[in-house]
Amino acid sequence: MTANFDKLLDALKKDSQQVIDEFDRETKVLEDDLRESLLEEAKRKYRHQKDRIEKEAHDLQERQLLAYSSKSRQEVNRYQLQLIEEVIAEAKAYLNDLSDQEYVDFLKFQLQQASDVVEIRVPKKRESLVKSENFGVDIIVDDSLVDGFVLIASNRDINFEFNKLIEFYHDDLVEFVRKGLFND
Repeated sequence: MTANFDKLLDALKKDSQQVIDEFDRETKVLEDDLRESLLEEAKRKYRHQKDRIEKEAHDLQERQLLAYSSKSRQEVNRYQLQLIEEVIAEAKAYLNDLSDQEYVDFLKFQLQQASDVVEIRVPKKRESLVKSENFGVDIIVDDSLVDGFVLIASNRDINFEFNKLIEFYHDDLVEFVRKGLFND
């Protein structure tokens, strides 16, 4: 009876070992599948995070580049405007410092353009110069004039006061100088 019992016990052990071995194989397969699944999920999350970070870095780089480009354009525009204003200031200074001959030549040219002039208003400092030219019209000293002159025609006043001319044509001068200096 012990021999039967031992055989039964051995058969039971053998069956149990087969069940355990089968369970170990299934567990190993499940463990491998789970490990593979977790690894794939981790890789997917890593790629997603990496793509998101790369996109954010690219977007940040683009925004910074646009900001730098915009700031650079603003600086260039500011510098160009500063140069333009300097050129206009030099033109104004040149007009205000015309030699007597240049002043008379400019006045003669303007008189030829407006044939119906009856009076010339000049600053005090140019009175004797203009009177010595004998233009055949009245010469009036105008204390409000700094430099330049005003032509009084039969139906209009033509103001050639240099500072006023520069102010009046300032926007046109800015565009003219911009095109000349920067080929805009």
